[in-house]
Amino acid sequence: MHSIGKLIDTFRYGSAKTRRFLLILALLTVASVACSVLALTQNSWTMVGAAFVLWVALFIVAGSKELSERKVEVGEKAKKEEKKKEKGSLFSAVKGIFKPKDGKIPKDDSPEGEKMRKLREAGHIAFTDKELAGLLKLHHVKRTHRTILIDNCATHGIKETPAYVWRDKRRVYFLLLLASPKRIQYPIEQCSNMTYKRAVLADEKKDYLEIVRPGPVNIVFGGFLPLYYRERLANKLVTRKNLYCLGKDIYITAASVKNVVEVINPRFEIEDEITESHNEWFNECYRYNTLWRDKVYKGDEYKNAVVECLKRMSRANIPFDDFRKCLEGLVEYHIITDEMADKFAEYRRKYQNEQ
Repeated sequence: MHSIGKLIDTFRYGSAKTRRFLLILALLTVASVACSVLALTQNSWTMVGAAFVLWVALFIVAGSKELSERKVEVGEKAKKEEKKKEKGSLFSAVKGIFKPKDGKIPKDDSPEGEKMRKLREAGHIAFTDKELAGLLKLHHVKRTHRTILIDNCATHGIKETPAYVWRDKRRVYFLLLLASPKRIQYPIEQCSNMTYKRAVLADEKKDYLEIVRPGPVNIVFGGFLPLYYRERLANKLVTRKNLYCLGKDIYITAASVKNVVEVINPRFEIEDEITESHNEWFNECYRYNTLWRDKVYKGDEYKNAVVECLKRMSRANIPFDDFRKCLEGLVEYHIITDEMADKFAEYRRKYQNEQ
C-alpha cells in the first residue's frame, strides 16, 4: 500500500516527464497482461509473440529508469561526499589548524624575543621581526595581505589593534596582533560596505601607545595611526579623528583605508545632512573629497576621480536645473572651483549640441 501511495503521489506531484514515463509503464503493463491472457486462452502464437515483445519492452523501459535513478543516486551521493569532504577540509583548516593556534606565537630565543615575551605577559602588543614573520606562516596569511590598524570593534572587544587582512573568494580574514594573537573571519558580503564616522573624540597622548612604542610593531604599523586634528568645542580645543567602518563595526583608521580597498574593495558611502540634500553626482564627488582630506587620495587621484565623475554627469540625461544645482553645491563646499564649474557647464553644452 505504501508503494502504491508513493506511485500516486509521484504521478500527482512529479514532473511532466515523470508522469509520461509512469503512463507509458502503465500502458505497457496492461498490454503485456492482456496479450498474455489472450495467448493462454486462445492458444495463439501471435499473441504469445506480442506478449513476449511487450514484456521485454516493459522490462527495458523499467530497467532504464532504474539505471538512471541509480546514476542520479550515485551522482548525488558523490556530490554529497565531495561536499562533505570539502566541508571537512574547511573545518579542519579553520578548527584543526587556525583556531587551536590562536594565542600561539613562534618561539624566538633571542634576548629581544625574551624581552617581547615579558611585555606580552604584561598585556602589551610586542613582537620581534622573527615572531611577526612566524605568525604570518602559522596562520597561513596570504602573500597578498595588507597591514591595517583597527581602531575598535565591539563585536570582538578590541581597540587600537594592529592587524593583517587578506581574503579568498568567500571570506575576509583578519589576524589580530593582540598580546595573544587571534585570527577572525567574515563572509565577504559582510565586509562589502564601508561607511564614515566623522569627528570622533580622541586623545593623541593616550591613544595607540602600543603602536607608538619603539619596536618592530611600530615600524610595520606606525604609518597607519589616525590623522588627528583639533576643533573648538565649548570654548575648548578638543582632538578628533575620522574613522571608517567596515561592515557592522570594524572601525579602521583613515590611513588603513587604501589597504582595505586593495584587498576587499568595499562600496564606500557617506550618510549625513549634506549627502541627504544633494544628488548622486554631488555625493560621489563629496566622497572623493572626504578621501582626499583624510589623505587616502593623493592630489592627482582626487582630481582625476572628480573630473571623471563630472564628465559622466555632463553626459547624463538629467535636467539642467539639477546639473546647475549640483555644480553650485560642489563650489559651495569647496570641492571644485568656479572655473571648473564653468568648464563643465560648457562641456555639457557642447556635448548636447553634438548629439
